[in-house]
Amino acid sequence: MFRAKKQELIARFGLTNWIADPKLHDLIGHISEGGAVHPHTDFECEGRMHMRINVLVSKPEGGCVPLLDDIPIAVDLGDAWLCLASHCKHATTAVEGPRARSIVSYGLQVGREDGFKLLTTYVGWRNARRPTRAAAE
Repeated sequence: MFRAKKQELIARFGLTNWIADPKLHDLIGHISEGGAVHPHTDFECEGRMHMRINVLVSKPEGGCVPLLDDIPIAVDLGDAWLCLASHCKHATTAVEGPRARSIVSYGLQVGREDGFKLLTTYVGWRNARRPTRAAAE
């Protein structure tokens, strides 16, 4: 089941030149009340970019919102999102309430060509969501 979902998501995101992430691999993340993911970026193999495809399998009552370069993204049960983990600071807000947040996270090291295509799309998305300097003043 997990392997089939991984292959489906890899195809959906158009990734062709990838290897399994050798450090974090695929994982199940479970965060309980008050917990959060601290802001960080992840290791990349030489000539590759680290990407994670995350699938939300358990949603808390509140909080634990994924943040990509400090921009919150709305996700619901069953949603999948791509994180360019070696090029994007990623984190979550804290879990609110007794119900935990769980994800299945597929770790990939993708070739630079695939990676830069997605990075270009991501930078456009990020720049469209960041407040302008004038709006901040």
